[in-house]
Amino acid sequence: MKKEKILKKRRKMIWISSALSEILIMIISIFAFTFFIGGLFVLETPVVKAETSQSFVPQGCCLESKEGAVCLNMNQLDSDQCKSNLLSTNCNAISDCQIGCCYDADGGSCSLNSPKKKCLENNGSWDSNSQCNIPQCQLGCCVIGDQASIKTSRECSKMSQELEVDNNFKITDSDGTCNSLTSLNEKGACITPATDYSGINDCKFTIKNSCKNGDFYSGFLCTSKELNTRCKPSKNTTCLEGKDQVFYTDTCGNPANIYDSTKYNDDNYWETVIAASASCSVSSSGSKNCGNCDYMTGNMCSPSVSGRDVKPVYGNNVCRDLSCINGKKHGESCCIYDF
Repeated sequence: MKKEKILKKRRKMIWISSALSEILIMIISIFAFTFFIGGLFVLETPVVKAETSQSFVPQGCCLESKEGAVCLNMNQLDSDQCKSNLLSTNCNAISDCQIGCCYDADGGSCSLNSPKKKCLENNGSWDSNSQCNIPQCQLGCCVIGDQASIKTSRECSKMSQELEVDNNFKITDSDGTCNSLTSLNEKGACITPATDYSGINDCKFTIKNSCKNGDFYSGFLCTSKELNTRCKPSKNTTCLEGKDQVFYTDTCGNPANIYDSTKYNDDNYWETVIAASASCSVSSSGSKNCGNCDYMTGNMCSPSVSGRDVKPVYGNNVCRDLSCINGKKHGESCCIYDF
């Protein structure tokens, strides 16, 4: 009996000890949880206040700044830069600030993304299409002489009046340029496909403005290997109207470079146009090898006459000496010349 009482007493003591431990743990947990929650609130409060203090900045629309800019969305802190008080709305909501196209009927110019009020104040015509896709602002090529530039129809008309030339306004090329309308008097090769389906091109040496139905290659001769034409070098020569020099011709009858017998077998000499200043030289008495005649120095292209002119190596034309039959030189007074 005594032993059982001792065991019961021991169990009771263990139970009481366990209960006290659990109570102590609960108390500690309550304090720890309270401290944790309190810490969260302490940390969050300043952040919320900081965000709130920075997010609210009054804004409005400035119709015109002191520097002359119009319709600017501006915050209240910068309002001293505006000529008048800010309107309490976004500029997009104000009729005078609507963005569109401003057309100058006098000069013909068009301004994209132009504020309505500013346009009207400058006597412009305003349209809501901000990219100026309106008939008055359609661009084309204004052709004056040998040049062409991108203009509106009104700009071209005004320029033509100022220069006292006919108004010549044309549509742009497919790539939006005026390349096909510029440098119209340049000379070169006009290439068209051969009609016999040989794959070899036909060619005419002409000015750009005359090459209507072909591809124009400025500065190229019809004998250029790069152009793959049926025209080949020949030993024939010709005199051209308005020119002093003797020129080679190709097998198609087109003129080529200035006659130079030393260059006949030079492939490069038959590729592109070579200026007279870079060609051979000829004396006033003429030359059988060179056709770079110059009227001012006393000779010019002429068919060769036996007994009178030197015989050229190739062709039948020479630089004829223009000295006079009475012994006077070309250009001297009382020169009597029998052509």
